[in-house]
Amino acid sequence: MSGQWEIVKAKNDRRSKVPVPKANNKQPDGKAKKTNILNGIQLEDVLPKSQMQNLYSVKTSASKDTKPAAKTKQKGEKKPNKSSPEPPKPKLPKSIEAALLAISPEQFSIEYEESKRSFPDAPIIWLKQLTHFLNQKIPLDVKNPVFSNKPSGFPLNMPSALRATIEKAVTAAGKSNAQLYFNIALTSLVTDLSKGLATMGYRFFLQYIALNEPKLVTETLAKCVALRNSYQNRSNIALSILWAVGHVGVHDLQSGLKVFEELMLPLLDMKSYTHYVVQYLVELTSRSYKTPLTKEQCFLILSVVHSKAKHFPADLQKKLVENLPTVRDWVMNNSGSNLKSWVEPFLKKIASTPNQAYQNSLCYILMAIFVNNDTTLNEWLRLYSKNLPASTVLFDYIPDNYDSLPPPLKENLITLLHDCERINRELALKSRKDDGLKEAIRAMK
Repeated sequence: MSGQWEIVKAKNDRRSKVPVPKANNKQPDGKAKKTNILNGIQLEDVLPKSQMQNLYSVKTSASKDTKPAAKTKQKGEKKPNKSSPEPPKPKLPKSIEAALLAISPEQFSIEYEESKRSFPDAPIIWLKQLTHFLNQKIPLDVKNPVFSNKPSGFPLNMPSALRATIEKAVTAAGKSNAQLYFNIALTSLVTDLSKGLATMGYRFFLQYIALNEPKLVTETLAKCVALRNSYQNRSNIALSILWAVGHVGVHDLQSGLKVFEELMLPLLDMKSYTHYVVQYLVELTSRSYKTPLTKEQCFLILSVVHSKAKHFPADLQKKLVENLPTVRDWVMNNSGSNLKSWVEPFLKKIASTPNQAYQNSLCYILMAIFVNNDTTLNEWLRLYSKNLPASTVLFDYIPDNYDSLPPPLKENLITLLHDCERINRELALKSRKDDGLKEAIRAMK
């Protein structure tokens, strides 16, 4: 035996080897199955004790670090999503007056200056932006479209500082742009009313332009009439149109009568509009104008005064009759020579009118014409034989109102009556029958 160590190899012993389980790599569907080579082996069998202790300590530490984060995440997920509170809506003003008083005149003026500076060649934009400003500041629904419960001139009559800026803007825009913007604003007014939007800004500018440039408005009245036709089944909108356009008559009689005849009068028999249409004429006949009235306009007014419309307000009809002296004064604004041409149309109208109250109003104005110009009496005498029925009505009217006639007219009428008696005798001697001759002779006795 030698003195060196000898390495002796152990015999192969299956029990000394770590058994490796056989993996069945096939699944029922025939696909290869992934094999875990550590399957069935415990870590304590292959790792030293010191490494196992280190492994356990790392695992415990990692578990402690990760668990709170998971819990925190879960807690975060469980919290409900709270929506941020909406800002409180601004309180609406209690009234239009309160809203107007809350507007800063300086801010309104600055709005105009900035708009003019930004768009120096676009006046329509200035007016639109100022209108939008007022619409935003007065976001109220207008319950009464004609403001019948407000003072005359509302809302433009308050406050004056706002009116000054409106006046400055419209004047700077020029007449042609003012006319254009009136039609734009009127169309926008009815459109926004139908949508339930604020419209007070439009009303300010419509009122101002109609008051100060009435003829510009009546030049395009056909557009207003077309707009009214489109909305006359919605009274709040149609009344807003009548209110806006009707301001032309405050300072201009001719414009007011034109609007009354073409825009308002067709609605007289409609219950929703009768009161406003008649009230408009009452207000018109309450003002003093230096403008002469035409024959046609006079007959138009008198026909409405004595209208038999179904819903005609009796109290307003009484006021119209009381305002007849104003209508008479408008007639007297005509020159004397012009009044001479009024006699024959008045005689024809008297004869064709069965309404006695209407006849009395015609006689009332015709007597004023006789007072104004002596030649008009001669014109009546010239026309007498061809207008016997109308002359008979005049003969019946004169005795009932004789005391109210001025002395000069009384004397002239006596002379005229004698001349008429002479003509009656001449006509009676003729074989022909003149209509109304017997009644005329009776009335003169």
